[in-house]
Amino acid sequence: MEPREFKCRMCGACCRIKDGIVRVSDAEIARIAAFLGLGEAEFIARETEVAPDRKSLVLKSRPDGSCVFFPQNGGKWHEVRL
Repeated sequence: MEPREFKCRMCGACCRIKDGIVRVSDAEIARIAAFLGLGEAEFIARETEVAPDRKSLVLKSRPDGSCVFFPQNGGKWHEVRL
C-alpha cells in the first residue's frame, strides 16, 4: 500500500498533539525562514530544538504541547513547508 499524501485540512488537530514532534529538514527551514522574513540561523534559534532522538531539528512546542505556529498564520506557513 502506498503512503497517502498529507493534505492539510486546516482543522488544527495535528497541530495540538501533546508531545507531537514536527521534524524540519534543511530545505524546510530555508523556506519557512524566508516566509517569516527571518534568517535561517535566527529561525533555528527561535523556533526549533533538537529532537529527542538527537537526529534532527523539530519545531518547538508550547507548554500545552501545541505547535508554536498554531493558530498564528492560519496554517499558511505549512504551504511553504511541503
